[in-house]
Amino acid sequence: MGVASIPNKRHYRVIKKLLRGKWEYQERGVLDSTHLRFFNLRGIRKMFEGAGQKIDRIVYKIAASKIKKLLNKITDGAMNERLSERTLIKAVKQ
Repeated sequence: MGVASIPNKRHYRVIKKLLRGKWEYQERGVLDSTHLRFFNLRGIRKMFEGAGQKIDRIVYKIAASKIKKLLNKITDGAMNERLSERTLIKAVKQ
C-alpha cells in the first residue's frame, strides 16, 4: 500500500498569486520550499502506476471557512481542486 500527501498547485491562493506574477516559495504551505515537484491528478496517477500501484482513494483536504466548504458541498465537489491545499492519495499494489 502507498500513501501520499500532494500539495495542490491549483489552490485558489496559488492561482491568485500567479495572476499577479508571483511564484515565491515560502517556509510552509502549498509553496513550501521543500516541495521539489508539483503534480496534477494525471501526473499523480502516472507516478503511482509507474510504481506498480493503483489509486484506491483520493481525499481533498479543504482547510477553508465553513462557507467555502458549504460551496464545495453544494457544487458536489466541483471546487475540490480550487479549495484543497493538498490531495491525499491511498494506493494499493496492482
